[in-house]
Amino acid sequence: MSATTAPIGSVADLSIYQKLNSVWHTRALNLFMFIVLAHWAEHLFYNAVVFIPMVFGMYYHLFPRQREESATCNCSLAFRPVTVSVVCK
Repeated sequence: MSATTAPIGSVADLSIYQKLNSVWHTRALNLFMFIVLAHWAEHLFYNAVVFIPMVFGMYYHLFPRQREESATCNCSLAFRPVTVSVVCK
């Protein structure tokens, strides 16, 4: 007897695999899709947490702020050289 032609009352007699392929198929696919989408959201969140601060760091490495004059930037990637004039208060 196949799961598709089983009478309504005999669902309890089906194995877990037969239930997943017949009665619970849509729910199992919906659950699996939820898990996949949650996993993708986890990746997007992690990449945002890591990537956004890295962009700010690279921007301020290439274009140092004027008020950060206590550091000397001798890096060949800096577009605006920073002169050192430290004033301690």
